[in-house]
Amino acid sequence: MTPAQLKVKSKYGAAVGALVKDDDKPPTPEELSAARGMEQMMVDLMITEMRKSVPENEVVPLSQGERIFRQMLDQEHARMLTEGGTLGIADLVLAQMRGKR
Repeated sequence: MTPAQLKVKSKYGAAVGALVKDDDKPPTPEELSAARGMEQMMVDLMITEMRKSVPENEVVPLSQGERIFRQMLDQEHARMLTEGGTLGIADLVLAQMRGKR
């Protein structure tokens, strides 16, 4: 790994650093924010769909408050999962935005 890639890796995370070549500019904060936001939305959607696959309790139905809480909890789980940058979805989105794929 070149010194330029190491600099980007330490600043933006390992996955984004792997995408940057010597002749590339590092991603702008706007690009990173958009890519990470898309990754978080995709993970949130995945968690929501996974929750739908689990049958609800028929004896005690969920209240509206519990549904809202679960939705907020799912969003927080998605944020925490994507925070580490280890999934790689943001990298693919960033590469697509920069025309590399």
